[in-house]
Amino acid sequence: MSDVPTGTPQRPSSERPDAADREGADTALHLAPGGLRGLLLVTGFVFVGLAGLGAVLPVLPTTPFLLVAAACFARSSPRFYAWLLSNRLFGPLIRDWRAHRSIPRGAKVWAIGMIAVVGGSSVAFFLTNPWARLAVGATLLALIGWLLWVPTSENVRRAGDAQPGRSGE
Repeated sequence: MSDVPTGTPQRPSSERPDAADREGADTALHLAPGGLRGLLLVTGFVFVGLAGLGAVLPVLPTTPFLLVAAACFARSSPRFYAWLLSNRLFGPLIRDWRAHRSIPRGAKVWAIGMIAVVGGSSVAFFLTNPWARLAVGATLLALIGWLLWVPTSENVRRAGDAQPGRSGE
């Protein structure tokens, strides 16, 4: 981990962090004050753990937990933020979200499939209250709708490469 940056590049206060993140900047946000920094660091690790569980358990999502962990680390620890971004499995998901506000096709297909199989079987076989079935079913459909609405990373990159005057990534 010797190649992990230890300092935090600071942005001018007039620059909005969310705008820079959409442009794909790889710099961390300003660090939070001391006590909050510790809380964010612990929260970041909790969400990395949940993301790790989500990678092997079909009932937990991986990408949203990673995005929360990255946001926590960006404000608490440049070292762990850089570690998460350079992670072979998790880094590409976070970088795609930061650069394009998109999710890779494979992650979307996997997530929708797991929601349909696990969530659908829960609604069909385990929930007996009709209102609970309706509420859970509506939530699952809303989540699938959101996943379909979010741009697919490969399509966003391809469209960006096709724009005149823009070089490929």
